[in-house]
Amino acid sequence: MLTGEREICPCCTRPAEQEPLYVVNGYLITRCRTCGVGRSRGTGFDANTYYGEAYFKGGHNDGYFDYEKSEPVLRAELKRLARDLATVVPYGARLLEVGCAYGYRLD
Repeated sequence: MLTGEREICPCCTRPAEQEPLYVVNGYLITRCRTCGVGRSRGTGFDANTYYGEAYFKGGHNDGYFDYEKSEPVLRAELKRLARDLATVVPYGARLLEVGCAYGYRLD
């Protein structure tokens, strides 16, 4: 994607410039300049394979050592995040959680 290129954002559904942020594992991560939602587009990535048991049990260098045993730490971190979000997101606003793993954030 070229800088300045506009396309329809799948989240806000408006034509918007996609801001290149960085590359992770060969995939370009961009952010919609209108709504701020980040995303990656690419081919050849199989989320079902990548985010299997090994990802959550120490089998990936960019995954979790043991996601289930980390639950208390993750929940404490997510509570801090919720408090921080409450200071910048208007009361009653809606948030979309994507990639919630075991759902600790959703709880």
